[in-house]
Amino acid sequence: MYRDKHNKLLPQTSLAGGIMMSRMFFCMVFVAAALGVNSVRAQSIDIVMISDNPTCSAQVGTNPFIELQVVAILGGEVSALHGAQFMVAGLPATWNQENVSWAWDASLTLAFGNPLFAANPEQWDDRGAGATIAWSTCQDPAGARSVRIGKILILGAPTQESVTLRIKPFQLHPGEPFCPIMTHCDAPVFSTTCVAGGTFVLNGTNRNCNITAVENTTWSEVKNLYQ
Repeated sequence: MYRDKHNKLLPQTSLAGGIMMSRMFFCMVFVAAALGVNSVRAQSIDIVMISDNPTCSAQVGTNPFIELQVVAILGGEVSALHGAQFMVAGLPATWNQENVSWAWDASLTLAFGNPLFAANPEQWDDRGAGATIAWSTCQDPAGARSVRIGKILILGAPTQESVTLRIKPFQLHPGEPFCPIMTHCDAPVFSTTCVAGGTFVLNGTNRNCNITAVENTTWSEVKNLYQ
């Protein structure tokens, strides 16, 4: 048996079908990488806390109960999104799957792996933390630049000073570009673009964000996603 992203048990046949779909997606991404990957900083995968003002840091205490959102910020060469590949690095040794959880956004069609912790070795061959995701339809929000990916749920996990969470590359196959990736909606090629990876500091010095999440219009869109 296998558990899907909603923690429901699926029969083995469903797992096999999911793996077949994922392999097709991975192969298309791999071919796109071989053809060349664009690299620009006008788009990013960011970690944010939904509040009145954009922030890349927060004082949360030693045992916080908070949510952080991971969102794709569109722009530049990525005006619409089919998928992404990334991991979240910088977790303290005191965090584990008992006190920190990852929740995929319900809009996703395929969500394999776990960006925070090493996933099921039977599925990922013990490659460690990292995830590949895809939507069945192109994510092209009218007049908006933000697409929800998932949430980091911190459930009282011991958190020391200056914990810096970072969106980092995840390589599913050797030879893939070593960068966070967004996948375009240009079927059947599904070309990819290297994007910037956001950071979020817990219990550290307040600082200005240095990537796209600080733009006022974009920040309003991100907040609207969770209202």
